Amino acid sequence: MAHPFQNCLLRALPDADLALLTPHLVPVPLEIGTVVVGVNEPFTHAYFPEGGLASIISKTHDQRNLEVGIFGRDGMVSTALVLGADRTPHETSIQAPGTWLRIEADRLREAMRQSPALTDQPPRGGPSGMLVDRGPFHHG
Repeated sequence: MAHPFQNCLLRALPDADLALLTPHLVPVPLEIGTVVVGVNEPFTHAYFPEGGLASIISKTHDQRNLEVGIFGRDGMVSTALVLGADRTPHETSIQAPGTWLRIEADRLREAMRQSPALTDQPPRGGPSGMLVDRGPFHHG
């Protein structure tokens, strides 16, 4: 089945797994500077970019910002959530505006409980992990 999504992770999901997420994905426009994940804040949502870019920012020992990652429609926020964490030590903020698909963190967790394949199996035509790519597209 052809999917209307631009996000590579969502496009790689089998229909049954995608059906667990689709009813809960809400398109939201995100502007430059929007913080979608704050440092050590509990996850309330996960985001799948359809367009735009985000940076993952880490604080140095002297409290300066250091960009440690950048991603677009090849990733999601936050893979730490998919790996079982409830927060991350990094900030993720928007660097180029675009529409992102937002899902409540608890809805994503429930979908992962219903289908462990979301995190355990390789996607069609992709490296490893459905929502968590432990290869070159691994994002915070």
